[in-house]
Amino acid sequence: MCSRLIIAAALLAGVQQYAFGQHGCPLDHFSIGQNGGAGSHTGTLIADVSQLYGITVRKPYASHYPLNYSLSKQAYINGEPGSEETETNPDQQFAGVAMTDYDIWLEVVEVSDNLWVGVGSSWYTTGGRIRLSTVPYHHVHLSYWLYASVYDSKDLHYAVFRLVDDLDDGQRYQPSEEFWVVLNRPVPGDSDADGHIDGDDLDQFKACVSGPALSYDPENLPAACTQIPDADGILPADLDRDGDVDQSDFGLFQRCISGPEGHPDPRCAK
Repeated sequence: MCSRLIIAAALLAGVQQYAFGQHGCPLDHFSIGQNGGAGSHTGTLIADVSQLYGITVRKPYASHYPLNYSLSKQAYINGEPGSEETETNPDQQFAGVAMTDYDIWLEVVEVSDNLWVGVGSSWYTTGGRIRLSTVPYHHVHLSYWLYASVYDSKDLHYAVFRLVDDLDDGQRYQPSEEFWVVLNRPVPGDSDADGHIDGDDLDQFKACVSGPALSYDPENLPAACTQIPDADGILPADLDRDGDVDQSDFGLFQRCISGPEGHPDPRCAK
């Protein structure tokens, strides 16, 4: 991982140094490991996603992890996050030899329409599997790619992953829970983009309600509605993006609410 590579010139002060102290790489990665304890060949695979998108905020996805437009590639892309083996907890490190005692893969459970997840020159979509055990310290940089010709800012783009051990020797680690990367905007309902949909978001939703078929004016919102419209003039409270904030939006909000400690699944509003 990055601490074993020549990266001194790449380290900067402040946030990057803090990140490097907490994780092997100062870039955005999820740390992978197992929860069976030190020296365990059994247990459940885990992904520590706390370093994604905000070092001091624990969440399993980005408030959003933006897709950046590339004119030369005619696509919306981003080059992180990836994965690496955990350094912070020895009890969670893998026991034995990669591909002899375990064989860890990153399974692409689901991606949103038209999104591709890439490693090097290989690209994957729903059902794809990326072998991590062939890479030292399971350190890979993932890319996310969406052609401009099919990109729609109205759609939420995301990738859902889980870790699996494909070594069939009767001692394999159990698959991890699903975790995800959310890309171009927060999960619907997360109006303050803090990785949770809770009472604060409900208060903002109520402050921005316009009523059915009553369009809001993004330039003239109620004083209590402090939400910032996106590039299309759509408020975060307008979950169905139809120009009003009404009962239909509240129905979606109820499906996505997670509470202050939980994390909303990006598929909640589908």
